[in-house]
Amino acid sequence: MPARHHAPRVFITFAAVLLLGAWRMDAALAPTGANNDALRTFNERVESYAALHRRLADPLPRLDPNRDLWSHFLSRRDLASAIRSARATAKQGDIFSPAIADLFRDLIANAFVGRDAGAMLYVWSEEFWAVDEPAVNEPFPEGASHAVPAVLLHHLPALPNEMEYRIANGSLVLLDVHADIVIDVLPDAFRVTSWV
Repeated sequence: MPARHHAPRVFITFAAVLLLGAWRMDAALAPTGANNDALRTFNERVESYAALHRRLADPLPRLDPNRDLWSHFLSRRDLASAIRSARATAKQGDIFSPAIADLFRDLIANAFVGRDAGAMLYVWSEEFWAVDEPAVNEPFPEGASHAVPAVLLHHLPALPNEMEYRIANGSLVLLDVHADIVIDVLPDAFRVTSWV
């Protein structure tokens, strides 16, 4: 599988980022006006998406995994279709603007300061990277992990119930968990090229 050939390079680069960047994390995450503005904008954008999701889901049959599988599948498919139509022009970066992307990369690197990042990344290298590239308005890549490690999750802003963070091919993904649609993607979330 071609994607697997990239895992060692991503692993080495991510480890280098964490080692070389650790010394500047405290300064990078000081409560600056830019950080506060980026965080406020991010929260506004995810709340706006959640409001759209709720509006579109309201007239549809309730998503309930305890219903028969076919009914659950149809409800999920109908919600996904409605969201895709409403966001027909959605593209990467609609939520993760450059300023928000910079903030998130700093938050991610800071999550690993003082930890054995190399050992953690070794465990992750197959699970999180060897999958298809995530794409906005498409389902989450098949075979990618459905869990963001707690060590990372606790450093990221909280999300509305309709959304979760996921990881695929070194990207941080915002996923609509009810519709199984990628909302936005932060490419190279675990790599800041200026540090390496």
